Amino acid sequence: RPRRAVLWRQGDSVYIRFYAIPFRGQAGAEPLSWVANRQAFQKTFLDNLGGYLYYIRIVSKGRVSALHIITSRNNQLIKHIRKLTSDRAYRRSCGLYFGEGPKLLAEALKAGTAIEAVVTAQGVDLPGLDGLWRAEAPADLLDSLCDTRTPQGVLFLAKMPDLSPPERLEGSRWLVLDGLQDPGNVGTIWRTADALGADGLILVNHCADPFSPKTVRAPMG
Repeated sequence: RPRRAVLWRQGDSVYIRFYAIPFRGQAGAEPLSWVANRQAFQKTFLDNLGGYLYYIRIVSKGRVSALHIITSRNNQLIKHIRKLTSDRAYRRSCGLYFGEGPKLLAEALKAGTAIEAVVTAQGVDLPGLDGLWRAEAPADLLDSLCDTRTPQGVLFLAKMPDLSPPERLEGSRWLVLDGLQDPGNVGTIWRTADALGADGLILVNHCADPFSPKTVRAPMG
């Protein structure tokens, strides 16, 4: 039973927000549980209304994209991102790393990286994100998660590749970094090695984390 539907347009997208109340006799049941792809909806259970609040974003070509609306600094995803940016052990345990900026996101998608989530500032609309888990948050909230001087309103979480050393190194040009602890230098060398056609990079003896935000950002320089 959808109620209080609100539609609005922003850029090339149309948004719809509505409340859905369970049918009588189905208290506590999710009204749209029959939807095959539940990630197409942002759902918040509202105790005072006895139902759910949904947000749907419909892009200009008519496709539905997952859109979660975040407003609180205490949101679980925001807490998760903060920990990913600061805790190496947590990144490894989750198998995820944090990146920021539309250019880095585009490069990650081009390389076939598995993207877990994309968070953009309100009003930022990027192409090529169909099918990805999406969220929007106030710009100042996103800025608080970034350590760049000029945040660009785009954050994403990506899966780390397999970090297990291969039994045998393929190719003939591998670069070994020994005890290099500056993340910016690791990232810069990583970028240079890739440009020169190196087959891989091996880090030993407590090098900087190759998936810290600063290291991930450096290869984009």
